[in-house]
This record gives sequence, C-alpha cells and structure tokens, in this order.
Amino acid sequence: MVCSVSTTDSSGQSDFETLQDDHADNMETAVVALLEAVGEDITREGLRETPRRVAKAWRDLLQGYQQNLDSAIGDAIFHLREGQQQRQEHSSAHSQAAPSGSVSGLVLVRDIDFTSISQSSLLPFCGRCHVAYLPRDGVVLGLSKFARLTVLLAKRLQSQQQLAAQILSVFVEHVVPHGAAVIIEATHLEHGPDAPRHISHAVHGIFGHQDDHHLQEILALLGIADSASSASMPGPDFLSSHGSLLPDHPSDSQHAGTSSSIFEQDHMLEDSNSASSSQHSPQHHHHHVMSFAQSASAPGWEDSCSMDEGSVASELAALPAQQAAIAQAVVTLLEGAGADPNLQGLVPAAVNYARLLLESTSGHHLQLPPASSMAQQHQLSVSSISASNPAEIEEIVLPFSSQCEHHILPFQGNAYLAYCRIPGAQQITRSKLEQLVAVYAKRLQIQERLNKQLADALLELSGGLGCMVVCRASHMCMVARGIEKHASSTVTTVTRGSFAEDAALRTELLVRLSSKGML
Repeated sequence: MVCSVSTTDSSGQSDFETLQDDHADNMETAVVALLEAVGEDITREGLRETPRRVAKAWRDLLQGYQQNLDSAIGDAIFHLREGQQQRQEHSSAHSQAAPSGSVSGLVLVRDIDFTSISQSSLLPFCGRCHVAYLPRDGVVLGLSKFARLTVLLAKRLQSQQQLAAQILSVFVEHVVPHGAAVIIEATHLEHGPDAPRHISHAVHGIFGHQDDHHLQEILALLGIADSASSASMPGPDFLSSHGSLLPDHPSDSQHAGTSSSIFEQDHMLEDSNSASSSQHSPQHHHHHVMSFAQSASAPGWEDSCSMDEGSVASELAALPAQQAAIAQAVVTLLEGAGADPNLQGLVPAAVNYARLLLESTSGHHLQLPPASSMAQQHQLSVSSISASNPAEIEEIVLPFSSQCEHHILPFQGNAYLAYCRIPGAQQITRSKLEQLVAVYAKRLQIQERLNKQLADALLELSGGLGCMVVCRASHMCMVARGIEKHASSTVTTVTRGSFAEDAALRTELLVRLSSKGML
C-alpha cells in the first residue's frame, strides 16, 4: 500500500498524519498486549512510556508506505550538454550498441546507509547501498536522489534481494541508462551479533552481458571484489543465462537480472517472461518487477496476494496463546504503520517475530550458574592477596543480544568480562559465563542496567575479589529510527572490588581492549 502525503488540514496535519492519530490508540494498546504476553509489568518505570515510543518507532521504520515512489526522483534528472555535437555525429553507432571496453563514464554513488525491516522476521537489517550506472545520452540523476530512493524503499517490509531489485527498477525506469547495478552489503539482526555480511546485487543493460566485466570492476572500486569472489557471487554470465528481470532500452539487446550472494549460498530471482520483456512499456516493467520481487523473496513470503481478515484470524487462533497475542499485536502495529495487514506471508512473519521475541526475553526463566565451592568458601578481601599468593586476572569477550525496553528494538554487541581468580580456584568456564550473560541480556533492558547486573553477578560468581565489565553495543533505536546514526555505538563500564580501587589496572586493561579494536 502506498499513501501519498499531498494534502493538509487547517492545523497543518497531513492526511496520513491524521490517519496515524486514528491508529495511535490501537497501536499503543497492541504494545501493552505484547508486553503483557512476554510477562512484563507494564507499570514499572522503564515501561510506562514504551507503548507510545514503540508505536512511533514502527511508524518511523515503515514510513516508506507514506510516500509515493515518484517523489523520490522528482525533477532531478539532468542532461549534460558537453560533447553533444560529437554524440550527434555518432548517434547511429550509439543507438545500435552500448559502450564497451573500460568503465569510462561510469558514475558510482556509494556508501548510502540504510536500515530496513525483514519481511520474514520483522527484525532490522542494515548496511550500505551502492548504485553504479553508465549514462545514456548524457542523462544523469541528482546525487541526493539516490539516497532518497534508497531510504524510501528501505522503509518498507523488504528482503535484501527485493530491495536491490526495486531500487534498480525505479532508477532504470526514470533514467534509462546503458547499464546499471545496485549492490547492497548488509547484516541481518535475526542472525545474531556475529551475523555474516550479505552481499546482493541487481544488474541491468550491458552489465548483464555474458562476457561483460563492468560488474567486477565496480566491485573492485568498492573494495569488495575479493569478498564477492569468496562468497561465490554469480557472475554476469550466470545472470545472462537466467533471463531478464528489467526491460532493456529498445536500442539495446542486453540481458538484465538480479543475484544475491550470502557468502556460502546464492539466492537468485528469475523472470519467466524474459523472452517478451522488450515488448512492454517502462511503466509496465516497473510494476512487473516490483510484484515479481515480492513473490520471489525470502522463505515464508511466498506471494504478494492478500488474505481476508478471517484467514488472518484463523491462522492466529491456531497458535499458543502467548505467541498469538504477540503476533496479533504485531499485525496491528503493521496496519497502523501503513502496511497491508492481510498481505500473504505477514502472519508467518508475525509468528516468527513472536518466537524470536519470546526467546530474546527468556532471561527471567534462566538460572544463574552456581559459584564454585572454592569461590563460596573464599569471599576474600583485597588485603588478603599477597605477593606470594597473587590473584590471577581472567578475561573473556562474549557476544550478546538484548532488547531495548523503550522501543522493543534489538541492541547487540560484545561484553568484556575480567575478574580476579582466587588463588587455587579453577577458571570459570566459558559456558558458565555465557549463561550469566544470557540471564540478564535476554530481557527488556537498557545497557547501563545490564552492565551493572553483569558486574554484580560476576563478582559473586568469581568469589568477590574484583571484576570489570565493559559492554559495547549498537542500538537499533539509534540506527533504524529517529536520528539514524549508523556508526554510533555505546560503551559502558562497571568495576567492582580491586578493579574499582586500582586505576592503573583499569587503564592497562582498557588500553589492551582498545588495541584489539573493541573500544
């Protein structure tokens, strides 16, 4: 569903803003139901404003449904006049064949930050988009429009492959270049804090030639040629052999297509109508590609047809009560943000989201690991450690994922744990420390509280001599909404016991962490 924000009332509010106000109560009520379903006390201080914040966050995350695609391009298409006479003299040659050889004349707009919502998990994926093209007859697009188009399409339910295809489709329809490529690098939060980078690309025109080298040269310019190669990224010959996704200019006879590489597996979009693609108008092609990309994307999103409300209700009724309550709340949030609540595949996505949310808030049901017998027997003071009986410092870095209690959006990163080991005591096992982190990270949290809880628990587990916990995390409430600062991260530190009393020791450990790139 696309809503165009074109009119305002006497108060200056747009039609969509008024619609949002009408949905706001339903969205906030849905958040309350979601919080209750995960077992939270909605009256506690940190959650009192959460329903309002979450409703606004979902509208921010899916604001692309509020805007018309044509508004992304506007009138920012420009015609370069240099060399016009030479082009006219060789117009016949230009009309019959696209440029070949090196990438002379290539335009590459790179590193466009974006965040989108996975249509299969409803969790964010974020990264960078690069758009490269060879202009036709001096026609170029204003640089800011690349970012505008990327953000507009990213602020919808998407898959990474579909996003690349849609950006390419709209760009080609308006600019009609000799060739174009959209390359997306992204990480998906549903795969955890150590998620691998996904590389996807969609190509058009001469970039889809069987023997064309432009795509590899673009990857080299981006510095990801080696990564793409190690990921077994399909080359242009693969794309050419798998048909056309986008129409070519009538004067060209090139192929177009899309491909995706996820380091160890490939995902391809195939068009069954490639043979007749050149017979359709650009507008027809545009809508065909958009529909096709939706139908061929992530598992669980099989097609883009609609379900009736009864079908949605019956699917939810078959779920366990806790999952059903969360999934229904999510459907209400999506509808309030402008998405079609009856879209085929939305219920499986909502159910998947409910499962992931329950897992990520299961910390209250987990048990802290027991302290060793020696740690229990030796709650020693700093003064009891002598030069002849020194304590050893143990260190470990563990990844973690948690949920911001203000926006119910993930934050994830690494926790550095250092503690003084009691002389003669065994080292705390990695599994115990992972269990300790999970107990407190798998909750609706704020990083500052999480860090303190980890430090207090580690101090008790290790015997009470001293510890330091440093957490560095990226917060989706900073990246995916509001100010959208993709490079931002938050570092918090908490010290206990000997670490709190020894500034030189703290500095030594922090310098070591910084040298390893953690800080």
